[in-house]
Amino acid sequence: MNRTNKLFLAFAIFTCLSFIALPQAMAFEPLKGDLSNYDPNNQTFPTSGDTIKVAIWDVFTGPNAYIGQSYWAVLGFVAHDINSQGGILVDGKMKKIQIIKADTQGKPAPGKSAAEKAILQDKVVVFSGVAGSHIAKVGQ
Repeated sequence: MNRTNKLFLAFAIFTCLSFIALPQAMAFEPLKGDLSNYDPNNQTFPTSGDTIKVAIWDVFTGPNAYIGQSYWAVLGFVAHDINSQGGILVDGKMKKIQIIKADTQGKPAPGKSAAEKAILQDKVVVFSGVAGSHIAKVGQ
């Protein structure tokens, strides 16, 4: 089997799984939650119970704070949609999403401190975002 056929076969399998198997396995449907009370300027997330902690590791202070704030609004919208439907099914249990800000201040040293705090104190299991390869290097 040549390379082109292998790529086509991989694409066909991915497409079948995406449109047939995955939607049935999802515990929530995108944009089907109650978004009537979503306020991007006053986002609240569950702080107790069974949650999945996600950190937005990005700039939230200084002249580039708009970058982190825009990611905060978008990820908060998604989390609100999922949480309003009961959360995500993990190991047979529904877990809601809790988002935590980790401010890098656009600099490597504060970025490292923010990542350490998110992991060690906040017990974050997933990171999202980061503006700048000089900060991403610290996180890796």
